[in-house]
Amino acid sequence: MPDPVVDDPPYLIILTTYISFLVVIFLGHIQDFFAQWFHPSTYQHLRPQNGYASLYDDFESFYTRRMKQRINDCFERPTAGVSGRHIVLLDRTTEDNVRFQLVGTATSTLNLSSYNYLGFAQSEGPCADAIEEAICRDGISMAGPYRVSTKLHVEVEDQIARFLGKEAPMVFSIGFAANSTLFPSLVENGCLILSDELNHASIRFGARLSGAAIEVFAHNNMASLENKLREAVSQGQPRTHRPWQKILVTVEGLFSMEGTMCNLPRILELKKKYKFHLFIDEAHSIGAIGSQGRGFCDYFKADPAEVNILMGTFTKPFWGKWWLCGGQQGDHR
Repeated sequence: MPDPVVDDPPYLIILTTYISFLVVIFLGHIQDFFAQWFHPSTYQHLRPQNGYASLYDDFESFYTRRMKQRINDCFERPTAGVSGRHIVLLDRTTEDNVRFQLVGTATSTLNLSSYNYLGFAQSEGPCADAIEEAICRDGISMAGPYRVSTKLHVEVEDQIARFLGKEAPMVFSIGFAANSTLFPSLVENGCLILSDELNHASIRFGARLSGAAIEVFAHNNMASLENKLREAVSQGQPRTHRPWQKILVTVEGLFSMEGTMCNLPRILELKKKYKFHLFIDEAHSIGAIGSQGRGFCDYFKADPAEVNILMGTFTKPFWGKWWLCGGQQGDHR
């Protein structure tokens, strides 16, 4: 796969955008300067009162008061009903973008900003009915490990393992928790994480919690990754130059914000050459990529055993939980 082409916006658009922001910021500061003199009551919440410091200072609240307020009619829209495929917005009017008045009418709109993919917000429907039936049949418990509390977790993990051709999976309740708790359990001080510069915030957060050293390589750039690997293997740890206890490369399969795909064949070639461990976040690709929907290993016809850790989610193409699937090396699961 060739390296992705980064389509930077024209310099004219960049320049005019920054100039527009500077003009808005400049006008906002002028408004603040005169308002503090002529309307001091509107700034009481920004001043110390009764011996206590203000919760927010001028700078912290500047964006909300002088920039977001200009387009407040686009945000925080009141809704009616559940956030399903369609959502009802209550119509309102305003003269100053601060105080809004409902006009008594509503508009039905297409909802593109909700995690209610399968209709869990509704009180009825195939998903809600199936959940109610499962709870009535198997019950629900928070009193112990999930593999003891309900057999449904064990069943879904077995199905995931068969579907992906992996040794064993682990289901988490939320994806951010999966990534943020995974890395501290796999690497520690004396280990190295090589992370794509555009990896998700949960990966970066988990990497920082682990205590391992972190190096960032250019987005989806295999030459940059190999340079980092060559230096890590040849030079070892800083100051002592001892070999790293473990090197973990972490990438996303499909980068959600950029739409680029990881170059898995080249990454696997580097893995055989430099003997590192590989983590792939397939939150946006599992179930959607590959002839069988099994993600990038399926798409590139690669052996899933070559990837130590596969992480994916049910919230996008599947159901409503995140899962983590380990490789065949037991100590890296």
